Amino acid sequence: MMNRAQAVAWLRSVGCNAEARDWAMGQTIMITIGKPQVVKDIAIYAGIVYLYPFKAGGWNLLDYSQRGAEVHYDDLESAVRGAHEYVARIEAALP
Repeated sequence: MMNRAQAVAWLRSVGCNAEARDWAMGQTIMITIGKPQVVKDIAIYAGIVYLYPFKAGGWNLLDYSQRGAEVHYDDLESAVRGAHEYVARIEAALP
C-alpha cells in the first residue's frame, strides 16, 4: 500500500510538481497544472489539484481551479494515478 511520501515521490518521478501539504483539508497532496509563469518572484500556475483523504474512506481529487472537478478513488495509489492522468489531459490542452 502506498503512503503519502511514496505518492509524492512517484508523482515527481513522472514529471509532476507535487508536494505534501498539511492544512485545513488534512494531510493532502498538491499537484500543480502547467508550467509556472513567474511574476515578481511568485510562481503562478494554470491550476492546482489536491488529493485529500475522504472521511468515509479512500481519497478524493479536487480541482481547485475553475474546472471544479471532484473525483473519488478507493485508495491512494488509484488516486495518484488518476491525478497524474487528469493533470496530463489538462496540460495537453493548454496553449
